[in-house]
Amino acid sequence: ALLRLFLPSTSEISSLVSLFLFALSALLTWRMTNASIGKGAAVGTAVFVGMFIASLLVLFGLQALLGIDIPDSTTG
Repeated sequence: ALLRLFLPSTSEISSLVSLFLFALSALLTWRMTNASIGKGAAVGTAVFVGMFIASLLVLFGLQALLGIDIPDSTTG
């Protein structure tokens, strides 16, 4: 969102950078989860997937509860 604010004409580049930063943060969070649990990669991965799914459920639940619509790319 901040990239689109500062670079509005380069939406493809900002989307790619946003996707890369999301993947990097997910990877680092997965590594931190594995290191903090200390029970192997399988258990750490299962916990990470559970936390990721729970965060998506909370996100979509709050959007529905508060009446926040998903932005449409055609309307800007």
